[in-house]
Amino acid sequence: MLEEALTEHDAEGVYYDLLLFLLGAILRTHLEEEEEEGLDGSHDHEPLMDVDDEGDEKSQSTVSASAQMAAAWPMQYQGKPLHELIMDPFTSSELLRLHLLSSGARIGMSESVSLECQSFSVQRPQCTRSIS
Repeated sequence: MLEEALTEHDAEGVYYDLLLFLLGAILRTHLEEEEEEGLDGSHDHEPLMDVDDEGDEKSQSTVSASAQMAAAWPMQYQGKPLHELIMDPFTSSELLRLHLLSSGARIGMSESVSLECQSFSVQRPQCTRSIS
């Protein structure tokens, strides 16, 4: 089923169904964490180093600032947090991209997952760019 999802060309096919289920579950979990723990958006974790297109390292503050900007984008431009945006076959990849880019701005029980997403975005920027 996963192979079919990754190779099909139907916008409303298996890939969309999987992405809707998985990303929806992640966003609901983040929302529940924020409500239960009263999270303020601050974060403490080991610094990551970002590498720009020329191969130069970027500082942790640059990576964190990028994550904070991506986390604020839905509220600033759509007037809703990421978990409230409508996911359809044509917006699902953009919501996934925003989730990956903003993941370093979250803390809580799933902080390790957020750091893994941020690490993925930092280490493989071409993948994040190709999603959009």
